[in-house]
Amino acid sequence: MNGSGLAGVGMTMTPKIASGLMDYELVSDRILMALLKGQNNNLTILSVYASIRDDPYHLKDNFYADLQLTLIKIPRKDILVIGGDFNARMGARLKNSE
Repeated sequence: MNGSGLAGVGMTMTPKIASGLMDYELVSDRILMALLKGQNNNLTILSVYASIRDDPYHLKDNFYADLQLTLIKIPRKDILVIGGDFNARMGARLKNSE
């Protein structure tokens, strides 16, 4: 850990849910993938933390490239849940709004 408070991703789950955990992969410091056993279909959960707006373009590009490669690996029959922080900004930013 670099102590900066930037990046890093995690996931919490109840013991009952955790008992169905089949596998997990820390794809990067911004993407965590967990595979859970379901009754009819498996459940893939992605926990993500996107690069912030002020990050260099290569960091943003790397994040979305990693995300795309991760999504390609997930079987189509799996149920997919993506949660986290995409650091989206909406609307015009007003002066002195912080």
